Amino acid sequence: SRFDGPLDVDLEFFGLKDLANFEAGVAFEGQISEPGESLSANGTAVLTANAGSSLPFDTLEGPLQVFSKGEAVNLTAALTGTGILKNSKTASRLIGKAPNLDVSGSYDRTTGVLTLSPSTAQLARGSLAANGTIDTRQKALNLETQLNQVSGLLASTPELAASGKVGITGTFSAPQINADVNLKGVDAFNRTVAQLVSDTPRLRANVVKAGETYQLQHIAIEGGVLVLNGTGTYGPKGKITLNAGFT
Repeated sequence: SRFDGPLDVDLEFFGLKDLANFEAGVAFEGQISEPGESLSANGTAVLTANAGSSLPFDTLEGPLQVFSKGEAVNLTAALTGTGILKNSKTASRLIGKAPNLDVSGSYDRTTGVLTLSPSTAQLARGSLAANGTIDTRQKALNLETQLNQVSGLLASTPELAASGKVGITGTFSAPQINADVNLKGVDAFNRTVAQLVSDTPRLRANVVKAGETYQLQHIAIEGGVLVLNGTGTYGPKGKITLNAGFT
């Protein structure tokens, strides 16, 4: 039955797994209203991943606005996250312990696909904007991101930062990454490379994650008078093995 006017609520709900095959519980405090044939909510939410779930976060918390009609759930939120991509040491280092996320998008309850409108994240150092889809059931990604002075790519060289476009496809556990970015701080990584391709070169790379190792299927660093082309691996402890040559 319908209710008259906004309804003040303070609730916890653990049925998302059965309702939408979403492995998380939610706590919400705020107002729920029922304009027309839709349902809207405005308040503060805490989303907590179920124990043993494959969701790429532990908790998401913050102000939330939701408008639901049929199978579509439109949302905007300003969230603080914990445990985001915690199984990847590189991602955890980039993201930081509690990144701030401004999220705008739509979730389809039938397919389990979250479609992001331009959404932003303030990382440990730097920021990114993203749009695309996250399939919460198939555990798959199809995202386009724009990096802005994001550092922490290499554990051994925190000064190295990147700005530019990065596409991410594939599954949560084995993503494929296509990058076209401008680097800053190459001198801190390798002074000889910086002298040959400049301290602020362009980097293009195709990367596939296999287990705990990132396979650098192709990498090109362009700048100065030379271009560095190669392949290699990036290990879980930040170790790089690169087979490359200058042209």
